[in-house]
Amino acid sequence: MGHSPEGGYAPAGQAPIPPAPAAPPAPGYQQAYYPPARPPKSWMNITSFITSLLGLSIVGIIFGHLGVNAAKRGEADYKGLGIAGLAIGYLGLVVGVIWVIAVIAFFATGETTSY
Repeated sequence: MGHSPEGGYAPAGQAPIPPAPAAPPAPGYQQAYYPPARPPKSWMNITSFITSLLGLSIVGIIFGHLGVNAAKRGEADYKGLGIAGLAIGYLGLVVGVIWVIAVIAFFATGETTSY
C-alpha cells in the first residue's frame, strides 16, 4: 500500500501530504490599468463658473451651491470654480438688481432735460 488515499489525507501516523504548488502566472501578462474616474458631479462647478461669467447669475448660483456641496461630500472636483461661480453670480445678481432699481427710478421721476 504505497499510494495515498483519496482526498490528500495521509494514513494515520504519517505527515499530511502538502498541496501541489500553484502554477506561476503566464509570462508577459499584466493587470490592465484604468485611470481613476473623475467624480460624476464635477461638471456642476464648471457650469457654475461659466454661466456666471456669461451673466446668467441665477443659473451660476444654483449650480454653484450644488457643486460646492457635492465637492464637500467628495462627489465632485473643482470646488474653487464652484466658489468663484457663486461669488460672480451673487455679484452679478446684486449689480442687476441695482441697475433695475435705477432704471425704474429714472423713469418714475419723469424728469427729462431738453436742450
